[in-house]
Amino acid sequence: MRKIYNFLSSVKLAVAIFFLLASGSIAGTLIEQGLSPEEYITRYGEKWYRWIQAIRLTDVYHSWWFSGLLVLLAVNLAACLSKRFPAIWRAYSAVDCDFTHNLVLNFKHHTLVPFRGGMEDARRKVESSLKELKYKFWLENNHGSISMFATKGAIGRLGPVISHTSIFLILIGAAISSAVGFRSFLPIYEGVPVHVPEGNFTIVLDKFWIDYYENGKVKDYFSTLTIIDNGKSVLKKTIQVNDPLKYKGIWFYQNGNVDADTAPQYSGLLIAKDPGVNIVWAGSGLLMVGLLISFFIFHRRLWISIVPTENSALIYIGGISNKDTTGLETEMDRLINDIQSVGGLRGAN
Repeated sequence: MRKIYNFLSSVKLAVAIFFLLASGSIAGTLIEQGLSPEEYITRYGEKWYRWIQAIRLTDVYHSWWFSGLLVLLAVNLAACLSKRFPAIWRAYSAVDCDFTHNLVLNFKHHTLVPFRGGMEDARRKVESSLKELKYKFWLENNHGSISMFATKGAIGRLGPVISHTSIFLILIGAAISSAVGFRSFLPIYEGVPVHVPEGNFTIVLDKFWIDYYENGKVKDYFSTLTIIDNGKSVLKKTIQVNDPLKYKGIWFYQNGNVDADTAPQYSGLLIAKDPGVNIVWAGSGLLMVGLLISFFIFHRRLWISIVPTENSALIYIGGISNKDTTGLETEMDRLINDIQSVGGLRGAN
């Protein structure tokens, strides 16, 4: 079981799944979806059509293999999150004041600042300096010394968790759209009512026309549509390419490939229902938040021990950062300089 769990939570598996999903999406973009068998054979030939149909490239996003990859990705994300979240949460929420100055000396980034003054003066100055740098801190009296733990940017630890959660939302939205959504082509003639079973209403094409440039090329296509629900006209709108009509969650798009020879009696509409789209958009927005937190907010932690000496105090400072160690070094320098400006002597790193 451990081997299976490690496999399902591996980054390599996630990369492989994303590669296959991207390949499938590219195939779904290059090969037009939802055409009739005759149209596929006309465009690609019978031999290629059989191959395309065999692996469901005619309907990529509803194919068994594409859905299976999404499920496997969800499992991978869940396993990865369950494996890493406990350590992430401990790092995010831990408060560690039970240490001595010997621990501080073990950090890669550490320094010692001799301080002219007593323990309380040193404590007040360190607290003031930490507040200037926007650190949150805790302190304890520990065997005659003062131990202080300071943290900043802890939310940066949660960036990956937010990103993983957002991908879950995107997958859920995609699954909902795949389960109850649809996309299809609707041929419609002027004045002939067409029943839309998915919404249990009727749509009528009142008028279709084409605008042309002066050189005779098509400028845009227009269709004036009326929605009839329960025998009553409830909505009328003139649509054009990229300006659809929406009713009961169903979108009607103007097809931009209508044969001008059949106009104005005939128009082609692309209809779609995508109930999971708002969840996908919410997940996408959350993903951006997670990425911004991950890339621009760094979790920095400082361990500070103030030890009494005769007529003075020694301030041991050590720190770590989950990212951007150069920034940590710069911030520790600012802290040290601020302490030295009042009662410190130059210490040794």
